[in-house]
Amino acid sequence: MPLFGIAHPFNSILFYSLLAIAGINYDKFVETRFFPVIMVIWFGLSVLYYIYTVGISVWDSRSMYLIIGIFSSTVIGLLQILQTHSYDYEYAKYFFLYWVLCFSPLVWGMYLGSRYKETLPLIFRWVEVINLIITVTMVISVFVPFATRKFGSRYNGAINYQSASYYSAFAFGMNLFYLINWDYPHRFKIFRNKLYLVILIFFQLLLSASAIIPGGRGGFVLLFVYAVLGVIYWFIKNRKNSIKIIAIILIGILLILMIIPVVDVFLEIPSFNTGIQRALEFIDFGEKKLNLEEGSSGRAPIYRQAVQLILERPFFGYGLFSYMYDLTTINQYPHNLFLEILLQGGLLYFGIFLWVSLAGLRKFKALVCEEPSFMIILFLVTFPLVLLMFSGTYLTEPLLWYSCAILYAAKVEKNNGKVMNHDSI
Repeated sequence: MPLFGIAHPFNSILFYSLLAIAGINYDKFVETRFFPVIMVIWFGLSVLYYIYTVGISVWDSRSMYLIIGIFSSTVIGLLQILQTHSYDYEYAKYFFLYWVLCFSPLVWGMYLGSRYKETLPLIFRWVEVINLIITVTMVISVFVPFATRKFGSRYNGAINYQSASYYSAFAFGMNLFYLINWDYPHRFKIFRNKLYLVILIFFQLLLSASAIIPGGRGGFVLLFVYAVLGVIYWFIKNRKNSIKIIAIILIGILLILMIIPVVDVFLEIPSFNTGIQRALEFIDFGEKKLNLEEGSSGRAPIYRQAVQLILERPFFGYGLFSYMYDLTTINQYPHNLFLEILLQGGLLYFGIFLWVSLAGLRKFKALVCEEPSFMIILFLVTFPLVLLMFSGTYLTEPLLWYSCAILYAAKVEKNNGKVMNHDSI
């Protein structure tokens, strides 16, 4: 039963991954709206399965208040659209997308989080299987066509170059987490042998290239963030083993020296060179500053109008969904989490967001101290958080709601010390 809940926030990624592995182009299903139908069916089955196997009787008062609050907020947001604007599915669809894509992961996340000491080993185990599927998919879809000079990802259609880049970076980050926790006892035995270790390191090199080749800027940033996060996490985890730290530093330097000639060869390949140039286009190296006008895929006018709208209604914003009517540049979301929150609820909502974020960080620190494997939640939530800095809306990011729900529902014991004071972290 927990496996269903663990896999739930990955349903859309797995859907596209299985199509890609099978060599099926999603374009065939676009006109029939195959994906939305599948997601609605999945949502219905999830609700029925949850009620049948778990039931709502397991929810405590905190969980009930959260569910009621979220339901009330989204319904009020929809009613605000109906009252102040004529109904338009193009905007109201985000209300339906939230319930189809994110509500079930939220509920499953609360269930898993409320029993995190029992469910974390299962999350740890099965997410690695899911991530292996994503890893193989991205190698097949991006790197293999690149290596055979037939670049053109099988993700053509609903999933574009940006998603290919993001998914490659996400798979890289999660593989990095499992490499750091190689000796974790609850992993499947097949994933703990030396042969798979060599294969996984090889996959990491291919995934690094696969995140760059499509030219996705956000995916490139996510790759960098995961690399930095992995290094910091590894050093904290091994801070008392100076010999191991020195050995890894020397091995890292050797690997970098070995990779540099390979990168030079890759740069001579037009598709790779174009990808890395596009990925770094938002940085003006000559002026040493960000170049949002030419390097943000046309988002600069959206950012400007979003800021202008925020300044016009700075305190209470425009409403959970209604702001999309006012953002006339694209009539959609502003491609940035902070701008979206300010547009929706102004400084009031933004202040609540900051307070909840800081409280979540404090709780996360205590939970990692109590159960070191809880660190996997940070690696999972890094993906949607970085993504939302560049694209998308938090209303349709299931992995964000899933991770936050686990954190919300997990209960901290009273006798915790400082974060990261446990040698096994």
